[in-house]
This record gives sequence, C-alpha cells and structure tokens, in this order.
Amino acid sequence: MPPLRFDTYYRYDDLTKILHAFAREFPNRARIESIGKSYQGRDIWRVTVTNFSSGDAREKPAVGRARAKRRTRKINREA
Repeated sequence: MPPLRFDTYYRYDDLTKILHAFAREFPNRARIESIGKSYQGRDIWRVTVTNFSSGDAREKPAVGRARAKRRTRKINREA
C-alpha cells in the first residue's frame, strides 16, 4: 500500500487507488464498494472498516463520517 500523507489533498483517481489498496491489504478489516455515481459519472465509494470475522458490520455499533469539498467550501457530516 502506498504511504499516506496527511498534508496532501488527494485527487479522485489517487484516492480511489489508495482506498482499493487499503481494502486489498486488509481484507478482514476493510471493504470498499460503490454506492452510486456522481454527476460527473464517477463512483462514490463507501469504505466499511470493521472486524469482518466477528460478524456482519450492519449489526455492530457504528460511526459514520462523510466529507465533501466543493470549490472552497467544505461540508462535514457525522452520524
């Protein structure tokens, strides 16, 4: 998996590669799936991080976080 930098804004293609590499490296802890398409036709990724060997992620307590950047405005949401 490529090293992650926390002082970098990753473009869509780079972030997609990182997310898939993360899911490949930790198959018992992370899964990635497309949950739809953006208005530009790109996949919107959902990454589920849990211990899959201990049960279905949908049956466990959860914290959700979504982040989007549109021009200069950042939108954060926590569930």
